[in-house]
Amino acid sequence: MTSSLRIAVVSSARSIHTIRWVEWLKGHGHEVALFSLVEGDGATHFGPEPPLDRRYLFTLGSAVRRTTARLRRMLDDFAPQVVHGFNLVNHGNYAVRAGRHPVVVTALGSDVLLAPDESWLLSRIVRKTALGADRVIAPPVLAENLRKWGVDEKRLLSLIFGVDCDLFKPGRKELLVLFSRGFRDVYDPLCLARAIPEVIREVPEARFILAGNGPLREEVAEMLEDAGPNVSLPGLLPENELAKLMGRARAVVTPALSDSIPLTALEAMASGAVLVASDIKANRQWASTSAPVLLFPPSDADALAKALVRALTEEGLSQQALEQGPPLVDANWRWDEAASTVEALYHELCNSRA
Repeated sequence: MTSSLRIAVVSSARSIHTIRWVEWLKGHGHEVALFSLVEGDGATHFGPEPPLDRRYLFTLGSAVRRTTARLRRMLDDFAPQVVHGFNLVNHGNYAVRAGRHPVVVTALGSDVLLAPDESWLLSRIVRKTALGADRVIAPPVLAENLRKWGVDEKRLLSLIFGVDCDLFKPGRKELLVLFSRGFRDVYDPLCLARAIPEVIREVPEARFILAGNGPLREEVAEMLEDAGPNVSLPGLLPENELAKLMGRARAVVTPALSDSIPLTALEAMASGAVLVASDIKANRQWASTSAPVLLFPPSDADALAKALVRALTEEGLSQQALEQGPPLVDANWRWDEAASTVEALYHELCNSRA
């Protein structure tokens, strides 16, 4: 049995992935403190997050320096043996800026694929974050970008955080479509909202559950007012409730405009659901697997509606998802194996500094 560590996780307290990771670490005997730019249960708040736009330049980064100083003081009070920040733009950025080593950062997707193209400032921040960490964890689809930025192989851990196959598993299937990505622009929930009325016209018994929170949630709710009981927006769900819903869902949809390794895709396959996904690089990789994946052009609501109708009505697709998806994920992308790899990395870094 490995010894327990004192670990500071710097990440969004509202992210289901953060909550899952903190709970796993605590369940394995580690002392964990969560530091977040947004308020949330069980987290120490060091925000609000300063804007990373022209105001940063006009103020010479003073707000960022104050936020960094707050986090540094909090870390010093907790005295962690290892710091782990998620997302190279915000939480990972502050984890590195705080200067308390060893520090690990995890790249999540848009921080590598989109942020560098949005502005010179964001490009500089994400690269500096990656180069300033002792280790960088990233799924394979992002690893090549990080290598180009100068992150050498010794500091790069290419890893897919997998799925808890004891939790995400097939249940009794219903004419249910689940969306669980949240209501942010990058996940394109508006495309799904435009597609849903057509699906209901074709399959009147179909139900949609759109889980999560985000700035576009109210707009989506307004767009779907006429859908009545066919659509529900329950907000952010605990992982066990999400897993039960996914087990019941005939289809899981991810219309994201950019992504790295969407765990939603792996959870869907583990749950025996047909995956309906935007045709982007991160999703395209699943099309060559034995599990059924229906791709549609990004932001094309008509094509999305047609794919969802197929997923709900073609029994062969549903049967293929049930037969092929769960064993595929169990053999290749288990959460416990990936988590143990990161836990071993923590120990390696701590031992190297002992």
